[in-house]
Amino acid sequence: MNKTLHAFAAGALLLLSNATIGQALKVPAPSPVQTIKQAFALSDISLEYSRPSVKGRVIFGDLVPFGKIWRTGANGATKITFGEDVKIDGVALTAGTYAIYSIPNKDSWELMFYKDLSLGGNVAEYKKENEVAKLVLKTKTIADKMVNCSFFYNGKMVVYDDTTFKRSPALPHGDARTPPSLII
Repeated sequence: MNKTLHAFAAGALLLLSNATIGQALKVPAPSPVQTIKQAFALSDISLEYSRPSVKGRVIFGDLVPFGKIWRTGANGATKITFGEDVKIDGVALTAGTYAIYSIPNKDSWELMFYKDLSLGGNVAEYKKENEVAKLVLKTKTIADKMVNCSFFYNGKMVVYDDTTFKRSPALPHGDARTPPSLII
């Protein structure tokens, strides 16, 4: 009986120590979530997306087909929040949160701001009537290859391994304040 009790206690201790070690060990996600928040004009702008990696794959034109709607990131849709009304390439967007979807093409991308945040990565249910704004952005080959999906505010929005969107400043809507640094 005493040996059984000791064996049971040792087993329980082993299970508890494994559970504790397992909880303490944090491994990187295959497509880690990135959140960027920046002062923007008189408020803030934030962007939340999952950063898929190239991992030796051909992304655009293969994994993400040209001419098809893409969630613009991994896992779910990329979300952007404007703290105030903005204009991007002359297109007005009211303050609020939007999902970003895109249609990659070889020489240009269509970038759509979408009001239904519940769609996530389920692009089969995409409804054009939920588009709030749409931009057409020309692509340009870059010298340095990117291995993760990345969005930059001060420079260019670079996506994956070989394309970059053109520069398009987002300006505060309705007055002549100094242009903020958001560039898409």
